[in-house]
Amino acid sequence: MQIGNSFLDSIFYKPVAVKTDSVTVDLSAGLQTAEVTDTTHEIAAKFDLRNISPREIDLMAKELRLHDMISDIDVFELLTYGADYLSNQPNSLYSEEMLDTKIDLLGKLEQEIANEKAANNPVEAHKNVLEFIQKMEARARMPVAGIIA
Repeated sequence: MQIGNSFLDSIFYKPVAVKTDSVTVDLSAGLQTAEVTDTTHEIAAKFDLRNISPREIDLMAKELRLHDMISDIDVFELLTYGADYLSNQPNSLYSEEMLDTKIDLLGKLEQEIANEKAANNPVEAHKNVLEFIQKMEARARMPVAGIIA
């Protein structure tokens, strides 16, 4: 019996994996979350969701989509309040002045949800957009990182 290096041992040799007890953390996921939060804060700070025009809604939706912060379904729902959608409706009575008129988007969504519930219609699309808009409004009020208020 031979102990030590034999030809067969060298063919099947596999180095021993180093076992560590520490947990490794993927920092890229945290960085992406921080970047998304910063970008969302910047976008939210640009728009007053309680005083926003249909043209501004279009800009906000496009910017959110550009940064992949909102799903396509939610973008389409949000854009139904925007200038492009409203002005291209059949028999549209929206003038240029009306497309620049400010509305309370949060209040409008809440009212539409109440109307849909009263008519026993599904409200999920409106609810999803309302929740997203409420989160954006909350982010707009949060202090910027590094600044102590």
